[in-house]
Amino acid sequence: MKLTLNSNTVRTYSYYITIFFIALVYFGTQCKPEYNWDLLPYTGAVLAFDGLNDSLMMERSYELAKKELPAVTYQNLIHGEYRDRIAHSPALFHERVKIATTRPLYVTIQFILAHIGFSIIQAGIVISGASCVAIFLLLFYWLYENYRPLPALALTIFIAWFFHLRELAQLSTPDGLNGLFVLLFCYYLLKRNESAIYGTMLAGILTRYESALVFIIVFISFIIANRKSAPVGKEMLWRFIFSVFSGIAMVSIFSGMYPFDMVKEHLFLGSFSGGPLVSGESYTRLMFSLLAAGLGSIYLYKWYIPLAFMQIYIRKVVPGSKSEFFIAEGIWLALGIRFILFPNAEARFYIIPLIAITMVLLHALKDKFTRLRK
Repeated sequence: MKLTLNSNTVRTYSYYITIFFIALVYFGTQCKPEYNWDLLPYTGAVLAFDGLNDSLMMERSYELAKKELPAVTYQNLIHGEYRDRIAHSPALFHERVKIATTRPLYVTIQFILAHIGFSIIQAGIVISGASCVAIFLLLFYWLYENYRPLPALALTIFIAWFFHLRELAQLSTPDGLNGLFVLLFCYYLLKRNESAIYGTMLAGILTRYESALVFIIVFISFIIANRKSAPVGKEMLWRFIFSVFSGIAMVSIFSGMYPFDMVKEHLFLGSFSGGPLVSGESYTRLMFSLLAAGLGSIYLYKWYIPLAFMQIYIRKVVPGSKSEFFIAEGIWLALGIRFILFPNAEARFYIIPLIAITMVLLHALKDKFTRLRK
């Protein structure tokens, strides 16, 4: 059948082409790369593929950073007592590289890009930018399933702008790529696409193993929400558990670290400028402060209260929104636990959870906004 300019197929593809170019322009013009200290161990992890020893790996990593980064940026990467110690100790640098290798999918993609024309440092930014463009497209696709094109496009742009998605595109970290898999996991969970649930979850764990917390808690929340209306079979539950342990096992094999060692490294790490916390007294104080800070920064975070009221409203007025309500609460709970276990309250760790909660709630509200419906 010959397609015409008025056909649904042409209109649909034109929307996707439009949103793709909007995303490219948005992230291409507004994103200025921000290089944090993490790029050094990630560079070392990529160089480790070539079998370099610790001394040469450290030397090459710092050489590449000094060559490609502005002088002020590079000085910031080595400023501070602990960072200076790492810069002069191949053994300490090797420990940081081992932690970087707990993101095997991200490091592998970096390695591939570095062998097709990009520098290792550029590869990190390329991954983040491409992941955020993909997130932008996913948001539009998700909304376009339930809303008319223009409202879907407007909501996509608003969500990306409001929650500062472009900040993830600026970073040389796996946050953008991992965020894509977390959002896909939530999307497929609502669609009850079992194979896609396992696939996105596995990819997310291989990108950032801490996200296993999100996947487990959100999946359990989904099971609780549907335990009566659409109970999850035991086979699906066992397959989910197997997928989680498979992902963690793959990370352990790739990095050479046991799961407990991964968690311990983060708990005792402290700040790069202050050095690792090793004394029992310091660790006790740290855990109490983290508990207070975790509850305060997550559950009193500026967007928690409005989103919480939105969740309650949806639960009361939208029949059949139990899954969305429990998934949103699961994301909040996972974010709080993650902060306590892995003490880092940078804004980049809030962006994807807030977007995921918003998208899940908009999915629940689709039948209320009749004028915006397709």
